[in-house]
Amino acid sequence: MQPEFVLANKVRIYRDEALALAREAQQVWVAKRARLIKFDPAADATDDELASAILGRSGTLRAPAFRVGDIFVVGYHAEGYTELFG
Repeated sequence: MQPEFVLANKVRIYRDEALALAREAQQVWVAKRARLIKFDPAADATDDELASAILGRSGTLRAPAFRVGDIFVVGYHAEGYTELFG
């Protein structure tokens, strides 16, 4: 499956729009340090918890950010990418 990229390093995507992108997905995978955190945005996280995970210090969506099917991925995590793309 071909990912749909959100160019978060080129276009500033602020909290409301970033949360809307995350809430459209069935799963949100966020790389935080060496961990991969997986959210079900409909059930697992409040807006504040989700925003804390996907937004950087500037208050904009962290990069890289992309969508593959029903999964919205934020950050780089090698094992997560392998799981996603094979």
